[in-house]
Amino acid sequence: MRALALSALLALTTGCPGQQIEMVERKPDDNDHGHAALLAAVEAHTAVPPSPVAFREFVLQIAQLRPRFNEEVSDFAELYLAFSALPVMESLVDLPRDQQLHALALTVFPTAFGLEPIAGEKPRDYLLRLCGEQQPLECKEYVPEAWPVVLSAKVRRKLKFRAQEALSGCNICGNEETYTGILERFSDKVAAEDAFAALNEGDYFPSAWSIAGGAAATWSGAPVFAIDGDGDAVFEGEELPVGSWQQPLKQGRQGRAVLGVHLRPDDRVRTLKTIATDASRAGYSELALQVRAHGFPYVLSEYRIGLRGRGKRIDVRDVDTIQILARVLDALHQGGHTSPRL
Repeated sequence: MRALALSALLALTTGCPGQQIEMVERKPDDNDHGHAALLAAVEAHTAVPPSPVAFREFVLQIAQLRPRFNEEVSDFAELYLAFSALPVMESLVDLPRDQQLHALALTVFPTAFGLEPIAGEKPRDYLLRLCGEQQPLECKEYVPEAWPVVLSAKVRRKLKFRAQEALSGCNICGNEETYTGILERFSDKVAAEDAFAALNEGDYFPSAWSIAGGAAATWSGAPVFAIDGDGDAVFEGEELPVGSWQQPLKQGRQGRAVLGVHLRPDDRVRTLKTIATDASRAGYSELALQVRAHGFPYVLSEYRIGLRGRGKRIDVRDVDTIQILARVLDALHQGGHTSPRL
């Protein structure tokens, strides 16, 4: 049994299809409690490389067998489920974060959070249901753009902890160094992503955006210039050097007329005016100031601000906050003024 547990786990974590697993031949009987069926499922699962789809199929197969399990076999199944999830996440960690989320949302996330997808449900719809209805303490406090970073980090922590707990309660798992080695390899592989999530988590709270009013328009998807929580300028995800932003904004314009701007609610209008000056010189004709709906899922929207033309001047002071500016823009837009100017 120890040899079986060890060899099967090595196969599932190295992802070597076709690797032979040492199986103990036994005939199912009334006292089997689904043990032989579990081992057969493990053997089939470890014969293919780790993937989200294969993991989900394994999870569903275990769910069908679970009514037959006694406590010992159930604990054994938990060990395999937890340790099977780790190489799946490890295999995707070098992909863009949104692609990782799309691949894991309906396959690995249900095991981590205990919420099953509805037939035909799309990944985003599942995540909206997960965060908004079932797991408000897990992700409802973050804007949806955070999910590829924050939710993925939470899932990695949850399933790593489950693997550790399953190992600590396993009396038939042989040499624990083999298992801890698997855990350490997983930790090393995802360390950079976990560090990024911890460092940037605070940038994804809804409070980092001004609250949208009734005149806010649907977010247009313009390229975004932002001042992050550390006061650094970031354009399209890349930090800009200190100094004039005109040149990088011009290089990144690519014929586009609108520049998105993300400033925090308590940032000052004078900062936006500085951005507006450099954006105008770089060739943009409008700013799209990002704001968000007050309630979950914090829908992203915008106010347009003209950099040229005859738009009405916005009556704000340099020391006023961006949130105050948003309320002034509400009044102007509702009064029929489009693209007012700073």
